[in-house]
Formats: sequence, structure tokens, C-alpha cells
Amino acid sequence: MSTPTKVTIIAIVSQQNEKRLNEALRSEFKLQSANSSDEALIVLSQSSNTLVLIEEQLSCDIVRAEIIKHQHIAILLSPTPSFEKGVKALQQNYRGYGNLFSHSDRLVAAIRLIQTGEVWLGASITEGFKQLNLKENSKNNDKLMSLTEREYKVAKEATVGSSNRNIAEQLHISERTVKAHLSAVYEKLGAKNRTELIINYKNDFQLAPREL
Repeated sequence: MSTPTKVTIIAIVSQQNEKRLNEALRSEFKLQSANSSDEALIVLSQSSNTLVLIEEQLSCDIVRAEIIKHQHIAILLSPTPSFEKGVKALQQNYRGYGNLFSHSDRLVAAIRLIQTGEVWLGASITEGFKQLNLKENSKNNDKLMSLTEREYKVAKEATVGSSNRNIAEQLHISERTVKAHLSAVYEKLGAKNRTELIINYKNDFQLAPREL
């Protein structure tokens, strides 16, 4: 029986962290590494639509521009993650943000999640959003009550990372219907996309769920 081909991901990290990251992920993925901004530009230009792990200190405008140019999907990893830096990462179009020293199982799970089209948020940013949402809870509850029963269920599942396919299977509807409900949710809640829905409403759905 042939061994399944491992998916290649790009790791833009310092030399001191390259070995550790490779050991954490080599059982699941094949890493193509770059240890500087100059090396990153070369590696990023050699492929497209590849998942990229980038260490915070190597994230700069020119590297981010190259990631966008070649339609890569990037996760920013910080040795000292914080809510403020996490928000900035999402604003810079990173699809994930978390701790550079996350356990290998958690990092693999994050990569798998992002490969399905979802967003990964580490503990620091999730807790920050929780505290922020607590302050906005009453205002957001009014908006949540404007959702239909089905829109509410679809949105709630979306905020905990369920893919459109999983939501469709769970609610026994088509993926096309899920997308239609999400479009309605975005309009009613004033969210531009799934990322903003998670940022602004995840904890409202979890802390003050509506009885349906």
C-alpha cells in the first residue's frame, strides 16, 4: 500500500524555531521553510494557494503583499500573542492567529480547520473577544433577535467553526441554502463576512443563546 502524499505547507520562521516546528508537524505535513524575508519572497513566488505559517517577527508589508499576490492562506504565529495583535492580524487578512509555541496537536487542528475555509483564533484573542462582547452584549442581543430561527442556528454553528457542509448536514439543508442564510445574517448583523461574524458575535451566541 502506498503512503499518502503529505500536503506541503510553507513555514516562514527563524532558524531557531524551524526545527521545533518541523518536528511538531512532520508527521502530517511536508514543510518548505524560509528563514528570512528575502528567502520568503522566493519561496512564496514558487507556488500559489498554499497554506503559510509565518512567525510574527518575519511578517512585513512586502511579505504580506507576496502572500496576497499568490493567493496563499496564512496563519500568523506569535511568541507573545495578545488580543490587540490578533485583531491586527485579522485586519491584515491572516486567516489564523495563535501561539508560536502551541502544542503540535493544537497546531495541526488549526491547520486542518483553516484548510476547510474557516478561521482559527488562539486563546488570547478568543478571551479578548469574550470580554469585549460582554460589554456589547445587550446591543447585540437586539440584533440577534432579528434573525429567523434557521438564520440563528446557521449563524451559531458558523461562529464555532463549523463548515458550510457540516452545517448543511446538521440542519438537513443544502450548502446553497446555508450560504443564503449566512448572507442574510451578515446583512442583519452588519457583518461583512464570516470573520467579522466570529469576531463580533461568537460569544453572544454562546453566552446568551436564544431558546428556539
